[in-house]
Amino acid sequence: MKSPLQASKESTTAHFESAELFLAGLDAQTTASLISAAADVALILDEHGMIQDMAFGNDELKQYGHQHWLGKHWLDTVTIESRPKVQEMLSEAISLGSTKWRHINHPSADGADLAFLYSVVPVNRASGRKHAIAFGRDLRSQVALQQRLVSAQLSMERDYWRLRHVETRYRLLFQVASEAVLILDANSEKLEEANPAAYALLGDKARTAGWTFAESLDSLSVPGVQQLFTALRSNGRAESITVCFAGSSEVFSLSGSLFRQENSTHLLVRINATQPLN
Repeated sequence: MKSPLQASKESTTAHFESAELFLAGLDAQTTASLISAAADVALILDEHGMIQDMAFGNDELKQYGHQHWLGKHWLDTVTIESRPKVQEMLSEAISLGSTKWRHINHPSADGADLAFLYSVVPVNRASGRKHAIAFGRDLRSQVALQQRLVSAQLSMERDYWRLRHVETRYRLLFQVASEAVLILDANSEKLEEANPAAYALLGDKARTAGWTFAESLDSLSVPGVQQLFTALRSNGRAESITVCFAGSSEVFSLSGSLFRQENSTHLLVRINATQPLN
């Protein structure tokens, strides 16, 4: 599918098949109405590129254009970077009979450039005098949309890097924390990640694929932990409990919280030593 800009560029080479039959003999007012309807701004240029007359699609452009452009050379009404394109269009109109559509900016008093898409068509009058008509299409809405898209993209990039910094800080805290911290899949309760303190407490068996937290617990502690996990999945929070691990008499405080990441749910489990059993 062709973009509007591509279609605009190709339209300079399209012609009516029976122009003489339907358009010959048009009076000046009808021709002026057709030109005005064909563009947001139409500039009538003499052979030197001086703006002799103009028509606008709305009062805002009309007020600005008549105040700043009429009687000036077209080059003097555009921004510096647009001047080479204007010169090329004026040359092409003479040598080729038409021009490609080009993005031209006009400076404005409020600092925001007026953006137009221009094409130039030469006009040969019966008297032999030559002039050209520059047809302009207002691009301000498209430019504003592009600027909003760029701003949104920059904002997203800033948010991304801010999140990366936050993630880096929390991962560092996760790694150096003295308490054991585990991240479990909320459904299967299988270990997804653990910090060094957790591996030191649970041993190498926690690194085995498919290991679950319940495997390392004393049998009497399993029901309480299951109740805590069920409460976390249902309510997102639960009171901390005390547990013992298999083969140890030491009592630990176990607390947890629920969090979501992308499309999955996880349990964050924290383990702290309390006191040995008597």
